[in-house]
Amino acid sequence: MKDSILYPEEELKKINAAIKQYTTVFKTTKDPFQKEKIRKKLIELKKYRERLMLMFYVHDESKRKNSENQAEERSFIEEIFTKLESPDYTDDELNKFYMYIEFFNTEFIAILSERKMKLDFKYGMDRDSFHHKFLTLKKHMDDYIQETDRIKEGNYRGDAELDIKVRNLKLRRNLFVETNRFFKEILLFTTDLLEDLRSLGLKCLNGDDIITFELIEEKRYFEGYTVHEALQSLEKFSSEIIAFLNIPDFEA
Repeated sequence: MKDSILYPEEELKKINAAIKQYTTVFKTTKDPFQKEKIRKKLIELKKYRERLMLMFYVHDESKRKNSENQAEERSFIEEIFTKLESPDYTDDELNKFYMYIEFFNTEFIAILSERKMKLDFKYGMDRDSFHHKFLTLKKHMDDYIQETDRIKEGNYRGDAELDIKVRNLKLRRNLFVETNRFFKEILLFTTDLLEDLRSLGLKCLNGDDIITFELIEEKRYFEGYTVHEALQSLEKFSSEIIAFLNIPDFEA
């Protein structure tokens, strides 16, 4: 490994090949002594790979989202506003909320699939369950926005104004609490997988695979990312929207 400083990309290829080989043996061997020995070796290799990537590995320029001299990464909401058209609601909080949900719908749902992200059975079930949960969440968002537009247009009887506005505030609060709960589940799911990828990689089985899309799927945000990098982005996104919603724990 002494030449890794001069040739980090070649070293990474060797390390990834070794990890793949050791992982195969780990999954197939029935000898507990050998299994423990391989487990320790895998942890050692993955820690070395992580240090190597942090210190030397230069990502392809097409995957860079910020320049070398940029001190801090942009928040996801700043990134989203460059990619999606704002609905331009007068309520800035609703604008941002809508953009977060639409970005998750167009980008993250596309990678939360068996074809893009290969997981063990338990985590595969969790991954697939997020689709139904998100469809329900999105329907509630659409219902709330429809109700909000109706109020904005004054499409109600005057004597019902107070009741309608109170109901609308409850819908909003319930929607935000539901969204907070959903993304806390996503955050826990993602954090567990990232922790696994830092050790044995037995829950996420293709962390090093490059994400690609068919022409019919059009250009997507995560084109060229590894599954590992996409999970890191999902962790960041989930944390950011949870902070944005700012729901107290006793209400969540």
